[in-house]
Amino acid sequence: MEEARMTPFIKDPSDPNSLLPSFQPNVLLLGHSPAGFVLRALASVKPSELEQALLVLPFTVALRILHFAPHWLHHPLPQLEFAARALVSLVRIHHSQLIATPTARPLLAAVHTLLRVSLKDAVATVGCNLAAISHIKSLLASSQASMDGGDATGMAEKVREIRERLAKGRNAVIAEKLHRSKAEKRKRRAEKKTVLKK
Repeated sequence: MEEARMTPFIKDPSDPNSLLPSFQPNVLLLGHSPAGFVLRALASVKPSELEQALLVLPFTVALRILHFAPHWLHHPLPQLEFAARALVSLVRIHHSQLIATPTARPLLAAVHTLLRVSLKDAVATVGCNLAAISHIKSLLASSQASMDGGDATGMAEKVREIRERLAKGRNAVIAEKLHRSKAEKRKRRAEKKTVLKK
């Protein structure tokens, strides 16, 4: 129904100078398109309860939801996994009725191809991101190794050297303090002896 309201407001591509009145969207849709509103309503259902909610829907409502699926799958959306899960559940639940309905067959074919393409694109994106992450990890490992002067054993060796230097430094500081205190004690003894001799 909302799509029928929107039809006169779609600009004619053959007439670039055509002026269209501004479309006033339905307030009940909360600023979403009809397909976006249905997806938002489905997404508000808890994932654990989604299949039970779809089981309750009658076939006519499930068919209407399937009519929105091409709109969901034409645009890249962050809820692609959710939309795919909902569509697969709907098709599995109403499979026999969908097969028996002649008007649903072209819709199912369109949803099938769009879903396959969308999921392939999502898998390619995830694969590209994983490859980028592994490349960044290898770059970080190589830069860390070059900073350390070698591989992981070189890093352990470097840590050991630093600890030894710190220990030597501490030992040297302790030895110096001990030497000073002994020297001061000798000096005080010598002063006491000189005072006592006088």
